Amino acid sequence: MAANVDERESPLLELDDVLGLRLNAQWVLLSACNTAAGEQGGGAMSGLVRGFFFAGARSVLATHWAVESESAAALSTATLKAQANGAMSRSDSLRQAQVAMIDGQVGGGKWTHPFYWAPYALFGDPAR
Repeated sequence: MAANVDERESPLLELDDVLGLRLNAQWVLLSACNTAAGEQGGGAMSGLVRGFFFAGARSVLATHWAVESESAAALSTATLKAQANGAMSRSDSLRQAQVAMIDGQVGGGKWTHPFYWAPYALFGDPAR
């Protein structure tokens, strides 16, 4: 969601909104539904993900399908906590959080199905 002064404008974050940003961001997290979807007949990475790279992001974590809110927050938190000390790469921290969901360490076993942990894709990992 993008903040808008004009209430008649759409609150959805669109590519034009992103291209106007100047970021110095290590991570951008797009945990809404299907934020990594490519254009029909195009590449596997959405214009929104590409836009964040143009705006200055070094990594973008996005989703390939609809996500459930509580599990999305838990996976995002576990991923960023795993990477916080800088000892592992961003891709390894995402993998560790996904495995923790599969093993029931995150979510107590209610998010073991791939629907909850598999839609996440990391684009860009400067440590690799």
